[in-house]
Amino acid sequence: MEPIEALKRGEEEAIHWLVDSFSQRLLKAATLMLGDQYLAEDAVQDCFLDAISHLSSFRGEASIYTWLYTILLRRCSRQKKRSLREVVQSSEVVEGVLSRQGRDTGEPGMGEPKLLREAIKSLRYKYREIIVLFYYEEFTIKEIAELLHEPEGTVKSRVHRARRKLKNVLEQEEALCL
Repeated sequence: MEPIEALKRGEEEAIHWLVDSFSQRLLKAATLMLGDQYLAEDAVQDCFLDAISHLSSFRGEASIYTWLYTILLRRCSRQKKRSLREVVQSSEVVEGVLSRQGRDTGEPGMGEPKLLREAIKSLRYKYREIIVLFYYEEFTIKEIAELLHEPEGTVKSRVHRARRKLKNVLEQEEALCL
């Protein structure tokens, strides 16, 4: 079965393939970016609804995952804008999501220390987004620039700033633990 053509025809099996193949990765990324399990689930669900209803616009110039991820980024951005305040979810909820995802997918990157996840959560959205894209999703600078519609230089400087801010947060946390 050619999945893209089957998706465009609206075949139920192909839709199940799409969701089964990409939902865990998208949920992991959305949870890290939004810092809230429920907002992340909504963003991923909306992402799939958008993708399925706009399959005719998929031109195949990028991978299906990159296309879905572009939709997810827009959805996460909308979720963030809708929120009147920065959502700070309890660490137990985020821990539950991350550990469940780690058990279900076996993907790398889920074994990072709780302190690191909490530090990422404390960053402003644009820095969390960059950390997730670069380190968790392993997109290149060029790919991130295309996804975010930003110049590569902007992406490089944002990665650098995000890394520095993350380092500062981790050093502060470490100092508090001593």
